[in-house]
Amino acid sequence: MTFILTKAGKKLFEKHLEQYAPQDPLYEMYTDSKGKQQRRKRALPPGLSPRDAKILQSVKRRAHYLDKGFHLCGFRFGWTFLIGLIPVVGDVVNALLNYYLVIRKAKQADLPGWLSQRMMMNNLASAVVGSVPVVGDVVVAVFKTNSRNAALLEEMLRLRGEEYMKLQEGDAGGLSRRDVEQVKPGNGWNRMSLILAANAGSSSLKISLFRLAHPVDLVLTCSISNITAPPAQFSFNGATESVPAETIADHASAFSHFLTRIDDPLQIACICHRVVHGGDYATPVVIDHAAYDHIAALSDLAPLHNGAALAVIKACLEKMPKAKSIAYFDSAFHSTIPRHIASYAIDQCIATKRGLRKYGFHGLSYSFILRSVAHFLERPISSLNLIVLHLGSGASACAIKAGRSLDTSMGLTPLSGLPGATRSGAVDPSLIFHYTNKAGRITHDPGMAVNLHVTTAEDILNRKSGWKVLTGTTDFGEIVKRAKIDARTYAFKVNGGDKDGHEEEMDEWTLAFNLFVDRILDFVGAYHLKLGAAVDALVFSGGIGERSKELRQVVAARARCLGYAKVDPAKNAELGEDVVVDIGQKGEGKGEREKRVLVCRTDEQLEMARSCALDEKFWK
Repeated sequence: MTFILTKAGKKLFEKHLEQYAPQDPLYEMYTDSKGKQQRRKRALPPGLSPRDAKILQSVKRRAHYLDKGFHLCGFRFGWTFLIGLIPVVGDVVNALLNYYLVIRKAKQADLPGWLSQRMMMNNLASAVVGSVPVVGDVVVAVFKTNSRNAALLEEMLRLRGEEYMKLQEGDAGGLSRRDVEQVKPGNGWNRMSLILAANAGSSSLKISLFRLAHPVDLVLTCSISNITAPPAQFSFNGATESVPAETIADHASAFSHFLTRIDDPLQIACICHRVVHGGDYATPVVIDHAAYDHIAALSDLAPLHNGAALAVIKACLEKMPKAKSIAYFDSAFHSTIPRHIASYAIDQCIATKRGLRKYGFHGLSYSFILRSVAHFLERPISSLNLIVLHLGSGASACAIKAGRSLDTSMGLTPLSGLPGATRSGAVDPSLIFHYTNKAGRITHDPGMAVNLHVTTAEDILNRKSGWKVLTGTTDFGEIVKRAKIDARTYAFKVNGGDKDGHEEEMDEWTLAFNLFVDRILDFVGAYHLKLGAAVDALVFSGGIGERSKELRQVVAARARCLGYAKVDPAKNAELGEDVVVDIGQKGEGKGEREKRVLVCRTDEQLEMARSCALDEKFWK
């Protein structure tokens, strides 16, 4: 390192340290929503490589315990203070601890030599001053050598992260060539540092590309719709075009078309696949032949999704063999459901042998929502009781108790529970036999039975039911536009109709809307009781839950009798850009818990990518 480069680096760095004073490197104080002072971990700077982030977190943690790790008589002391009270030996031990636990670890981040020297000088000054009995130890405790060195490291890495993000965005950055050699933006990044998250639907494919950060940053998004009804609509970073069937005919070709639009697919280290039904899998798995066959065997239980996911998985294994394909299962979140809730009242020997129980789905969405709501409410996940409504073309509800799934509306398959765009939802199990012309007249005589294949029944209940059959469209937004919706009118109708007790005639649009609301209320009421009325929030999510202010207004109005907050019309109409939004009027929730009404913009791809980035076993 030349003298000129070293001088330039020092000048740049000192400019950023003008306001610097040693603080607790690991924690900071903040004021919560109730006006109370609370302590939380300091966030890491953005743009750091996983290597630099891990080093900085380790150095900050060590510096915290060495300088101010515990309370004594109302004051905060570190281990270095106590050790330093031992004459001579204590000072030598402190110097060694400071070097081996903080400085040597910090040097793993490939720091410029002058910065390492500055840290060593801090350590040397601490050792010299600490050699003065008692008074020197007090001065060293105030000086906080390790906190200073941790702050020096954090400032350098913050600059490195900032400049790296500028370069990623196409900005040349504000540093000269000589400064760049000092800061080294991008240092520590693995070339294969991208995570791709794929979410395959029955006729769609949503893809998000992330780069490792803290834990991930979004690079680009892509969605392909109408795959089974060409021409497919291909949207890449917001720009949409029609693609002929010769190019996109199925999910595999849709994924292949996506790969042609990205610069260097070889940078993708991991591919996360949302798989709806994982059976007994409770954690993500790297897909090998055994895992692939297991997912394929479960396709009959999730016919609208597992097959599509398998097609994308197969394409990834063929076209990107060096990238790890990892399956993330929607059913895994619900592995905490108690046995008496997950079981059906059938022969348990047969049920156990064939895996016939409630699995539940939309787990990636519920996991994201739980984490986001906990952050919004500034509460630990383990303290939260929530009723969450994931409402979309596939819809479900979930009761979360103490941060764990207690119950959910979907069961052995996604068909059970709430109706959807083409799904019937829960129906009398014998309905299907009387629905088709094969069933004939109603009779309980076994001799009169007519065979009805399972595939026929599943096709009717999965693809030829729901509000599409009621109205002719799968677009719930269109149903909302045409339905006669009013929160008070709806409440009046379900309470008996007009003043003479005659129910008013409903058109198909109003019928579909009211039927959906009625089934939602079934689960809201049941889950409220299961949670003992101790509910922190009723959360709306999913495409319909996030977009339909009318549906939110009606459901929340009906839930008022349970103590949930009254919806603020202005907040409900304009949600803004936040991930979680409180649409209730302040102070309206009743009971021991506030019973807020929230909207959460769920992101299943982000949840997979975040989990992947934080799971060290996928990066070994």
